[in-house]
Amino acid sequence: MLKSRDDCKRLLERFVKERLNGDLNALKTFCTNDLAGDRQFGVRSDGDDKEISRAVYFLVWGGVLPCYERPDQIGIGRGMYRGDTLNTFNSLFGKDLRRAKERISEPSLIKKIEAFKREYRTVGNYMLLPNSRAGKTLNTYRGGYFGRRDYFDRFLSALKQSLACGESGYPRFDEIMHANDWYFQDVDFKRFCEINFLDGYLNGAGDVVIYSGNQADYAAFAEAHIAKSRKIIADRAEKIVSALDRQA
Repeated sequence: MLKSRDDCKRLLERFVKERLNGDLNALKTFCTNDLAGDRQFGVRSDGDDKEISRAVYFLVWGGVLPCYERPDQIGIGRGMYRGDTLNTFNSLFGKDLRRAKERISEPSLIKKIEAFKREYRTVGNYMLLPNSRAGKTLNTYRGGYFGRRDYFDRFLSALKQSLACGESGYPRFDEIMHANDWYFQDVDFKRFCEINFLDGYLNGAGDVVIYSGNQADYAAFAEAHIAKSRKIIADRAEKIVSALDRQA
């Protein structure tokens, strides 16, 4: 178990040496699916909760996020924070691409979706959310509500509304937000986006751009979702690796 910043640094150093051939930049595109069964760097099943993911979280956000002072403050159950995957795959394409293959006949697009299945399981698509619950946590609530499931733009829009007005239009979500006042009393929406590298979801005025709206043309929406997600993932990965590199 990771208990200190030094533990996290040592784990990252071993990971870079053993899994990335000594190249920290390769972390940007490393798929955490490849850590299945790995007892040193994997440990847990979810990509956003792998041991190496926890080490990266603390090295980048330890002492930055509210009350985040130890790497062992992460956990699905009673942890103060919980890893979250931003841009969805299964909700749109289905496990093993079942939904995509039922609705798309173009082989080149299927190949693009297959590639994205690995790309969305990389460090630029992971972040930490505060984990206090009011029945559900922010992580579990956003997976099933907001009109369409699991789209981060809709979650971010509701979060902005809740912070600005105390009401988002989703009463249960507002209850969960209040349960996490210990986090949001010191973090307004602008700061939330800054520290978590979420500017890719915003326009120049700082408003959330809703790109998960019209899904009538499934194939066109799939293309747009992948393109938007890839850009956000790449931009966030660049910032995360830069933060790690400064600590080397």
